[in-house]
Amino acid sequence: MKETTYVYGKEEYRVTSDSEGNIRIITVNGKRVKFSYRKVQEHVFLVEFEGRKETVYVAGERGKFYVWTGKRGYILEEKSEEYSASGAVKKEEGVQYVTSPMPGKVVKVLVRPGDRVKEGQGLIIVESMKMENEFTADFDGIVKEVKASPGDQIDADVPLVIVEAESRGE
Repeated sequence: MKETTYVYGKEEYRVTSDSEGNIRIITVNGKRVKFSYRKVQEHVFLVEFEGRKETVYVAGERGKFYVWTGKRGYILEEKSEEYSASGAVKKEEGVQYVTSPMPGKVVKVLVRPGDRVKEGQGLIIVESMKMENEFTADFDGIVKEVKASPGDQIDADVPLVIVEAESRGE
């Protein structure tokens, strides 16, 4: 049995996984789910649970997983002290470096240097694997730098926006 804590948004989920033959068992924060699956192609699985079949797309790298099912997408990250709860922001005391966990294209920049932002406010939208992801502020602060423009092709884990906590400069 494997146990991992994942972060999605600002929530943590304790996940255990095990197998019984061709049945997979996952327990998320105490809720148990049994399912079977088969790989259809690279990163694409046909999952069957509770009498339903669903196509699920899964990609991952360095402890980050991107899961798309139906019309919903999720970015999960193994819990680490290096990253904030959003899974897309490397942390330093009072400074937020907004990065994309995957290569992609900048769709829209929602802030400019000098803008005051509130916790949870959108900063930048990046498209990766045909899905748009909006990255938000972890705390109230001031945008110090914007390093990307709409249309830019970006690499994973490269700072796109830098926000400094308001209390840091005082």
